[in-house]
Amino acid sequence: TAVPEPDTLVMGGTAALLGLGYWWRRRKRAVA
Repeated sequence: TAVPEPDTLVMGGTAALLGLGYWWRRRKRAVA
């Protein structure tokens, strides 16, 4: 099936949000 499993989707989304938040904090800290 081309549609990913709900669990995989949730885990992927959570990992993406955590990664984005970490990158954003590093970016803000670097700029400031």
